[in-house]
Amino acid sequence: LEDVQQTAASALKTHLVAYFPVSSTPSERLLQRTTLGFVKMLSTAANAAASRGAVRALGALPRKLLPTKAIFQEVIAALASAGKSSSAQEEDAETRMLAVASLHSLVGRYCSASVDVELVEQVEKVYQDALEDYAMDKRGDVGSWSRKAALRAYADLVRLVQSKSEKVPHFLDGGKARNVLEKMKAAAGGRPAAHKVHQTREDDEDPRDRDVIGIQVDTGFGRGTIVGLRTYGTVADVDFPEGTFGYTYFGGQALMPVPDLRIPSSIEQNMSCFVVPSSEDRKALLTDEAGKRVLEAFQSREPLAFPGRGPRAVPSSLPSFEEGLVKRLLRSVLKQFGEKLDSVRQCAGSLLMDLLSSDYRRGVRQIPRRRQIVAALRSAAPGAEAWSNAALTFPMLVKIMSLSEYTHCVLEGMIISVGCISEGISKAAAGALLELHKALRSSRNRQVPRLIGDALLEILGANVGNLRVVLPLFKTIDLLFKHEYLIELGKLKGAQAGARTFPERLLAAVQAELQQGGNHKNVSLLNTTASLLIGAMAFQNPTRKEAAKLVLKLMGHRYPLVRKHAAEELYHKLLVDDATFVDLHAEQQEDEDDRRPQEERPDAGNADPESPGNGNGSAKATSKRLSQEALTVVMDALSCTQWDGEMNEARSARQRIAASMQIDLKLTDKPSKASRGAFERKQSEELASYEALVREAGY
Repeated sequence: LEDVQQTAASALKTHLVAYFPVSSTPSERLLQRTTLGFVKMLSTAANAAASRGAVRALGALPRKLLPTKAIFQEVIAALASAGKSSSAQEEDAETRMLAVASLHSLVGRYCSASVDVELVEQVEKVYQDALEDYAMDKRGDVGSWSRKAALRAYADLVRLVQSKSEKVPHFLDGGKARNVLEKMKAAAGGRPAAHKVHQTREDDEDPRDRDVIGIQVDTGFGRGTIVGLRTYGTVADVDFPEGTFGYTYFGGQALMPVPDLRIPSSIEQNMSCFVVPSSEDRKALLTDEAGKRVLEAFQSREPLAFPGRGPRAVPSSLPSFEEGLVKRLLRSVLKQFGEKLDSVRQCAGSLLMDLLSSDYRRGVRQIPRRRQIVAALRSAAPGAEAWSNAALTFPMLVKIMSLSEYTHCVLEGMIISVGCISEGISKAAAGALLELHKALRSSRNRQVPRLIGDALLEILGANVGNLRVVLPLFKTIDLLFKHEYLIELGKLKGAQAGARTFPERLLAAVQAELQQGGNHKNVSLLNTTASLLIGAMAFQNPTRKEAAKLVLKLMGHRYPLVRKHAAEELYHKLLVDDATFVDLHAEQQEDEDDRRPQEERPDAGNADPESPGNGNGSAKATSKRLSQEALTVVMDALSCTQWDGEMNEARSARQRIAASMQIDLKLTDKPSKASRGAFERKQSEELASYEALVREAGY
């Protein structure tokens, strides 16, 4: 069936080109029958088959039927809303995928002569929306079809923009041979030729190297002239004149590696040397009272200007549109490269290698940290299935994660793999992430863990209520906490004064998710939250106390499985680390000497028996530490209570534990003055009975 559809679309394209001749501008009647008619057909499609046909028809439009920018923008808007706007074609994955593919082909035809930035931004928005398509149905992750199509289209869009832009350098940003060639051009007084895309060339000649032809170079066999270049500018044809050693040795011409060539100096070329101007000439170039002019410009906050020269230009540090486009493309590719589907990783990995290629027909220029990315991917197997192998891709991907430009995007994809239900993918992603933190700890690197911690909080803040992201994100943080990673971030504050620490921001984000996310009925998320909060108790106060309070609240949850899991996690934590309970209310600035026994302190021999600080610790620390008797009460309540049984019994035990831990839960809101009068409201939690729980579930 798909072959029939593709053949019909190809036939329509041929028909539109052959039977609708257009001399200058198509008539309104012709547009209504073709371009605008297809747009209307898409918006009023009665079923999915009709919408798919309309999308394919739009993709077959020739350039002559897109006469104006306004009409093309209307087509872009129609394709952007295809498959998700009307009820007849809602959630149709095939329509959305075909819309991306059709827009991909239309952009190449419409922008063949020039590129409009506004159109590029509009098309890029469509591709970015398609990369966020994670729709699921009985066939699985059908949104991956759109994501793979958007990756390929996005890359071609960037290549098209770079080929038409004058701001993009006409050489790739890597390779020793390429840098040598450009130095040759500069030394010889040449300039790079205008870049042109030759999509049909089959040889290995790069049109950008034509300015190098004719330059004299020094080799190990004497001086010669470059007459040609091969293998994408890495090998040069050098012609040696008669009387040189190269002419005798090679017989006239020879193939020489470009990095071995050297441009002769000006003296060697018998050119005039640089002459230092005289003092009179230099004085004529200087401005009188320059210091006074600088002071006046500073006081008036006006640009510094000189007579006859205008304001002095200040170089801009902002990235150009082309540079931003490349960065967004690389981040989108790396995010998909870290996700759980093998087919998506295969597509993203293959595309990434094309973007990093030195071949001007496939590669993309202005890639930030290109050499580091190439070094990280250098261990990849050359086979076609290398990128779908999770055991190979994730160790390479975590190396790219250590680059600050790509930490957020790589982590955003990897957390999905760490928290997925596929054991092989999850194990490979988690293992690579733990190995990275292990290496960072051994090298005492604190910058990358801080980048990772900030990225985790940014992802959580941007996806509140999105269970697809929040659940694997909590699993990832819990995994790192269980291996005692990210704990060192507890004492690192933000760059701004008064900024909160990482655990404080994490706890606030977790509370926001529980209160505003709308996933308070998801058992898996609540259990993972309990485990995460137990791990957060390793931080200093006030995080430790607030995390314990949230765990106690989950121990009184209306779901029996959540109560049981939270109680078991707290029991295991106190069983392994009872110091967490004893120092539950200790302040962060408490000295380590205060935690030692009295006889082990440095000043034990000089201590005054009557001093307030004498005893098992300072007066401040003693007043804030809990006793071993209270710990015994808590452990007995945790082990002897049936937490998945009667809820009132579980909440009663929880209250005893909270009293022993000196934590005020404040579970019940006090009635306001306006609500008093008819009756006194009993102090109880929401849905306190099992009957109410069953009624809410709909049974």
